[in-house]
Amino acid sequence: MLKWRILSNRFNRLNSSFKLMHTSSSLSRKRIYRSTSDDVFYNLALEDWLYQHSDEELLILWKNSPCVVIGRHQNPWIEANIPYLKKQNIKLARRNSGGGTVFHDHGNLNLSFITNKSQYNRYQEQLLSLQEIELTIIVLF
Repeated sequence: MLKWRILSNRFNRLNSSFKLMHTSSSLSRKRIYRSTSDDVFYNLALEDWLYQHSDEELLILWKNSPCVVIGRHQNPWIEANIPYLKKQNIKLARRNSGGGTVFHDHGNLNLSFITNKSQYNRYQEQLLSLQEIELTIIVLF
């Protein structure tokens, strides 16, 4: 628990570690953030911190250096070749959400949609405005 408090305090102080990319002009508050870090532990902690402390609709984008990310309830010894990861200096991380095991590197873009339960609409989430996506891609590349 102490480790998470330290991370939380770090995010409060280091707001230069991610960039606000876009704020929509609609009545609901929507923001797009891009992490400037490629550290998987930092990015997962950032995602969790924003989830815990934001009342806005967020889209978070980031890239990680080579790593394997497992879901909350997965067994790392079943899901990954731990000796190989150590030998190749590939990090292994666990995210707070469920889901399967994935490999990340600089070749893929990770994203998270964060909203509260009362605003959640799977159909609407899948139809994220094309303008926001285009703006994000232009700014990133």
